[in-house]
Amino acid sequence: MSFSLKSMAGLCALLLCGVTHAEPTACERFKQQYAKQYAEIHCVDKDTAVVRNQQDEYAVVDNQNRLLVPFGTYPVIMAYNTFSHNGKLLLNVVAKGKKLGVINRNGKTVVPMQYDDIQMPRQADEPIIVTQDSEDSWRYGLTDQTGKILLEPRYYRINPFSEGLAAYSTDPIIKYGEKNPHARYGYLDTQGKTVIAPQFANAHEFSADVAWAQHPDNGDWLLIDRTGKTLMRLPYAYQNVDNFDTSNLAIAKKNHLFGLINKRGESVLAAEYDWVYWQNKEQFYLLQKDDKFGAANAQGKAVIAPEFDVPTDWDWNKEQTPQGQTAFVRGITVYLFDQNGKQIDQRPARYATQCAHVAIGLPHKSRVGYRVNKVFTDRNYVRFINAEEHWTDGQCSDVAAPHKKGRTHKKRRS
Repeated sequence: MSFSLKSMAGLCALLLCGVTHAEPTACERFKQQYAKQYAEIHCVDKDTAVVRNQQDEYAVVDNQNRLLVPFGTYPVIMAYNTFSHNGKLLLNVVAKGKKLGVINRNGKTVVPMQYDDIQMPRQADEPIIVTQDSEDSWRYGLTDQTGKILLEPRYYRINPFSEGLAAYSTDPIIKYGEKNPHARYGYLDTQGKTVIAPQFANAHEFSADVAWAQHPDNGDWLLIDRTGKTLMRLPYAYQNVDNFDTSNLAIAKKNHLFGLINKRGESVLAAEYDWVYWQNKEQFYLLQKDDKFGAANAQGKAVIAPEFDVPTDWDWNKEQTPQGQTAFVRGITVYLFDQNGKQIDQRPARYATQCAHVAIGLPHKSRVGYRVNKVFTDRNYVRFINAEEHWTDGQCSDVAAPHKKGRTHKKRRS
């Protein structure tokens, strides 16, 4: 199965990995206007929303609140796993028999309601991946965006397409309830034709006409081109490696720690961090070590030591940080750095006053046994953990005030 070291959505949502926010679209304004009319509103493109009413029925409406697909037509209309491009909108729906299909904006069936899973394309020239449950395993196939079958569901795996190719396997991925070590991956094109025959133990997505694939015998990672030719080999000590980015560097996992390599396979940033992520449109690499954060610049040089509590946005109102800069919180202060790691400014955290009393290890006000494990004073966020390593989220107001030792008075000698 393809694996990306960047797939850290939950953590990036908390750590603000370079996300910026544009002006609200027509659909988002609609969402604000009709929030009380519907139980749920989800924008699926700039002019269309999937809505759910109080009776738990789904419909599709435009930004004028006109019904495109009436309530109750389908038990579920999914607001995720959709596809929108140049006015074309494809929606994944669940029919009455719990089978999945695809409709367009006006409710016309594009893919019949006969599949157990559907994965929408990410690009205009990609097919739809459809899945049917068979006796021994799920089988994957392809249809084009008009619903024409390109490949009957027969493969045991088809991963998402990238640059016109997708990793696939003709072998069962799961065998007798366990991962099948003999499963082999190859690549097929958008018409379902094999381009690289199944031969790898693992296979990643293509990026800039190259992809990482794992040798089936010794576990080495191979950088291959679109014909399957090996361009570079990384030794088995690397457990995983991501695609190269715009700086021609790749995040690599070696001996269970993360670093950066270049296209010659040379180490640029030593693999000594618990995690490495892209940050602020790939102008920085976020470094995490011992639950503290720092950064490397776009060339892979560590310029900010991992000694901060958490990264944040410098401009809180716009939820962004200027290009070529990065910001971190330590305690109740936010620090701004340039690409060379030089501090250029600082400000109080947004909730500095409310969180001034918070410290690691302080107890929760009401949840016995839970103590502060992490605090994010720019977002009024506190994570508590107990002895069993169960955790719960809260705010600074949930933290008990530190105990103040009373003053002792010596008896006056008479």
